[in-house]
Amino acid sequence: MRIIVYLLAIILFSGVIGGIVYLYMLMFSSTEFSASDPKVIYAVEEMLRDMDMNPGLVDGNADPMLKEAIKEFQVFADMPETGEIDQNLFDELKAMKELLSGN
Repeated sequence: MRIIVYLLAIILFSGVIGGIVYLYMLMFSSTEFSASDPKVIYAVEEMLRDMDMNPGLVDGNADPMLKEAIKEFQVFADMPETGEIDQNLFDELKAMKELLSGN
């Protein structure tokens, strides 16, 4: 029952597809992290888009626009500006998304 409530809340905040991907990432983020996994890339794109940082097409493929959006977020979050997806970036994006959504 608890997972259904979380799923509904996430869907309300980030849309159906984004909510499902984001929930998946929350549930399995403690497992092995792979920056090249299309699900991870999609979740990063989705979170950046939700923060009005243009990652380009949200499709699970890394491209130059995504790299620039990551750098923009890293500057905003006072992180080293690498433009790369890593566990630290992903965790920081999740924390920021939760903060902005009031969760």
